[in-house]
Amino acid sequence: ATRWKEIRYIYFPSLASTHKSLLMLGIIGSLQTFGLIYTMTGGGPNHASEMPGTYIFQMGFTNQKMGYASALSMVTLLFALIMTVIQVKGLGAGDFMKKGDE
Repeated sequence: ATRWKEIRYIYFPSLASTHKSLLMLGIIGSLQTFGLIYTMTGGGPNHASEMPGTYIFQMGFTNQKMGYASALSMVTLLFALIMTVIQVKGLGAGDFMKKGDE
């Protein structure tokens, strides 16, 4: 086999489940970037580095809009769930979700 066929038919398929897992964890992890951003910039100048977590915190505790912050939290949760379901359905579940049929 040529080097390209070796990469395409051996390496890529064997790494697929790892990449699917990392992609899902990366999407979910990107929504959890509160601590570093809030500590360093607090949302940044003119909201430049604001993330969902910092915006929810600002709405809930700084502006005293707890209901709005709770609704934003639920929307963020639903977004993460929808992205996870789309990824699992679109890319396949990978080895981490098999039920042990073997």
